[in-house]
Amino acid sequence: MSETKFLSGNMYSVPFSMIQIPIEKDEFSFKNPRTLTKKGENDLVDRKLFSSLKKSIKEIGLLNPFICRWIKDEDGKNFPQLIGGDRRYRVLKDLIENKEIVVNPQTKQEQPANLVYENVNCQIYHVNDDLEAYLLSWWENKDRIDLTEGHEIAQVMQLRKYNRSDEEIISVLQKDEKWLRESDNLILNLGDSLEDLIENRITRDCALALCKIDDIEKRNI
Repeated sequence: MSETKFLSGNMYSVPFSMIQIPIEKDEFSFKNPRTLTKKGENDLVDRKLFSSLKKSIKEIGLLNPFICRWIKDEDGKNFPQLIGGDRRYRVLKDLIENKEIVVNPQTKQEQPANLVYENVNCQIYHVNDDLEAYLLSWWENKDRIDLTEGHEIAQVMQLRKYNRSDEEIISVLQKDEKWLRESDNLILNLGDSLEDLIENRITRDCALALCKIDDIEKRNI
């Protein structure tokens, strides 16, 4: 098995087989912000998107490094845990497991994926806890896929579920106290329309206006 090699800054060359996937636990644990909405979950398993990315990696290569954090196993050994790049990871894992033929980006020659991507580039960060991992992943995903107002509300719900403080939530989402108070009000009082906000079928402004209507039946007119 090949070894982890330091390249520069936070960049490492890492055996693909070493990268661990976060597992959601009963207690507060890291979860990729992309998966906080049904659309985000569906995008990860969408066969059309999967096939398109697979074709790109086979013909062009893996263009962006994975984003990871260091975690320790039971023996105290450091391992990279994936924070950003879920779809790329799933596609590459499929290519490697099936030993599909891909173009080696360095040589431009065709080779089995398990040989080309025995090692992959990862940006790996030292973070103190899951909250810092959330912060890092939130902004990495926001830069790439433009996380929506629905993702923001879903993230507040996720953090509230695990009793994170106002200060911690504001730190992750980079919002102010007024925004958080409004978000908590939406979560508590929006009712059936909350899912519409989370799935980006209505805007935040529309949701705030709906919350001002006391008669629930009139909200659906």
